[in-house]
Amino acid sequence: MGGCASVSVSCDQTLNQVGRCLTENANHIHNKLDENVETLQVSTQELKVLRNDLLTRVFLEEEKGHRWLATVQRWFVYGKRVFEKIKEVNVLKSRSDFRVVAERVPRSKVEERLIHVPVVGMKAMAEKVCSSLMEDEVGTLGLYGMGGVGKTTLLTQINNIFVNTENDFDLVIWVVVSKDQKMESVQETILWRLGRFSEEWKHLNEEEKASEIKQVLKVLFTTRSKEVCSEMRVDVEMEVKCLAPDEAWELFRMRAGDLTLESHPDIPGVARKIAGKCYGLPLALNVIGR
Repeated sequence: MGGCASVSVSCDQTLNQVGRCLTENANHIHNKLDENVETLQVSTQELKVLRNDLLTRVFLEEEKGHRWLATVQRWFVYGKRVFEKIKEVNVLKSRSDFRVVAERVPRSKVEERLIHVPVVGMKAMAEKVCSSLMEDEVGTLGLYGMGGVGKTTLLTQINNIFVNTENDFDLVIWVVVSKDQKMESVQETILWRLGRFSEEWKHLNEEEKASEIKQVLKVLFTTRSKEVCSEMRVDVEMEVKCLAPDEAWELFRMRAGDLTLESHPDIPGVARKIAGKCYGLPLALNVIGR
């Protein structure tokens, strides 16, 4: 299917780092709450002292026949509110349970993939493939075609259709398989995505692993060879063909740009001849047109 970039990260190491991060954040939150509550309590004690002094002075002034100032009345009301709030904080603190401070973010059932080139003439086939995959009797479907014909682009477009439309699939898994890649690593990638990887899985042989995966998955793959589809015993195989002349010109024009094509009267004719020499191969049209 082309080049494959592989990144290997220790799962245990990653989980440990995440665990430490969550623990540090939880401790920070808890310590910060304690610190804030302590500060509030100290301030409350200071307010109590000021309140008592104020009430004493107010009592003495009342004895002289004087009345409270509006400002003093507001102080007294605010003081009562502060005492009520500190009670609420203490209740919340006593009820708080910081053993659980985070939750797992649900992973999207389909991850949208970027298409880095213009797509022309593939919509009908993409919809046809999606329709076939929805049929109960179809478990495996193979797309074959020459290199550069756009198999991976088509597969990406199919993946993104499942992102934006309702379907019966619980999960869509994208796996890149390089020429020298071990089957075990492909199976493990699928099982991790399914959330079914376990110690028991490690002790199964290759055929047992394949059987377990097949029970829950439909498989859509691309290959340059029609013979691979036969060896895989697919239920449906489809050839990805080169673009028709009109589609090929449209793709070439999109890559070249109207500004370039219209910069001289002779360019469109020459450009059409060049596009024709690409024989509808999307890779050639994209590279030369650009």
